[in-house]
Amino acid sequence: MKKSFIFLLCFLFAAGAFAQDSAWRHVSITVLPRLMSNKINVEVDYGGDTKFFSDTRMKDDEGKAVKFNSVADILNYMSKEGWELITAQVTFNTNAQKIWSILMRRKEKMLPI
Repeated sequence: MKKSFIFLLCFLFAAGAFAQDSAWRHVSITVLPRLMSNKINVEVDYGGDTKFFSDTRMKDDEGKAVKFNSVADILNYMSKEGWELITAQVTFNTNAQKIWSILMRRKEKMLPI
């Protein structure tokens, strides 16, 4: 009995040592051409519920919409913020305009329960 208790205690201690204190957070970015312009519109989805008319544009620390000139500009900005590129895909709409779908991730600390 004493051996099984010691084994169980060692197992629980080892399992606690390997517990994860961080998790991956993912973001989906959609890049659309801006009407009558060479610039682009960027929509961001962090995975939460969004209302139909909610503003999904990327915002800076002051709450202002961040404007980008190209997809490379977006990737550089997100990289500085700690995000890592998983995949990027290009499709074309009916007007032969490029629509980018980008998936990124970053490791974030988990909050204690």
